[in-house]
Amino acid sequence: MLHAVCQCLWTGTIKEFTKHEKSCPEASALCPQCLAPIKNCEKQQHKDSKYDSCQPMVKCKYGCNGLFRRGSELEEHSCRHLSIHLDSVYETVNRLYSKHKALTEGQIALHAEAITEAAMKNTKMPEEWEIILEKVNQLESKIAEVQTQALKAEAENVEIMGIDKKVVILRDVVTVLHKEIFNSTNRLNTQMVKDRETVTSLQQKITHLERSQLRSDLVIRDLEDRIKIVEFGSMDGTLIWKITDFGTKMRQAKDGEITSMYSPNFMTSKYGYKMCVRLYLNGDSMGKGTHVSLFLVLLRGDYDALQRWPFRQKVTLTLIGQVGGQHHQDAFQPDMASSSFARPLTAMNVASGCPLFITQSALEQHGHSYVVNNTLFIKIEVATPPSPLYR
Repeated sequence: MLHAVCQCLWTGTIKEFTKHEKSCPEASALCPQCLAPIKNCEKQQHKDSKYDSCQPMVKCKYGCNGLFRRGSELEEHSCRHLSIHLDSVYETVNRLYSKHKALTEGQIALHAEAITEAAMKNTKMPEEWEIILEKVNQLESKIAEVQTQALKAEAENVEIMGIDKKVVILRDVVTVLHKEIFNSTNRLNTQMVKDRETVTSLQQKITHLERSQLRSDLVIRDLEDRIKIVEFGSMDGTLIWKITDFGTKMRQAKDGEITSMYSPNFMTSKYGYKMCVRLYLNGDSMGKGTHVSLFLVLLRGDYDALQRWPFRQKVTLTLIGQVGGQHHQDAFQPDMASSSFARPLTAMNVASGCPLFITQSALEQHGHSYVVNNTLFIKIEVATPPSPLYR
């Protein structure tokens, strides 16, 4: 005897299995409503109204082949095949319109006379006659309605076809624009990279030129200092400074247009200290507004490493009287504790000297003759130190 084993683990004969299959919870059968295979144990759950999957299978009302679940599946089919459905409606309307057209006015009148004659002969059926007339009127109304819908559907179909053509054209235009934008972007990016490289190269060249110019400026400044020393200065610790256009410079000093003036550079010897004098015509510090102030300024020189520091040489400042030989003189001994006389670490030290060198009233007196032809002379004498090679 043959035995059978069910997927629910039941065992028995083949004959018993046929009966068991009808009541087995794991056995499957087609749902009579949606035609989906459903297990016996899931039938009630499948029929429950809260499950949308069990919907009756219906045909498309526009004549499409196949069955569709009522609800979302049928709506999706209708949306997806809208153009096919419109064509189907259009064909149906044309058929109805053709049939309606085939019925000429004479035929309709003939049928109407026949119906009227039959009705008059058969007076026993007035109610049926009225029903038939009403059905004829309804048929005519439906034919007119179908014609209207057909014309409307045809117009909508034409409009949709026009929109489709426009959409295709717009898609082509957008595609061309995308390609053009992509190509333009690539060209711009390439040009930007080239421009960045050019800018970087130019910046490097500018930096190099600025450095070269700075070095050139330093060389030129050094040459100018040397020329001034040769032309106006001296190398024996003595300088006679000629100041022209004195009246204008004194007025500018009192008006605050200029604060001070520097003399040409000079040196105590060819390899000695380098220095200049700073003049305040309207005074500085305690002499501001009443006196002329005169200070010595130590400059950074090429031979500072050979000098003795701090600077300690006596300095004599003389305002030369140009008539009669009457001079005004002042002198000072450097304060070796002051940073003004230490070895210069920058281009020049802070000026130091005589803030009360001479009063402005004494300078402008005609009897002393310090200013002649609007010109002033100042003499600076620095005691010459021993040669730095033998100190």
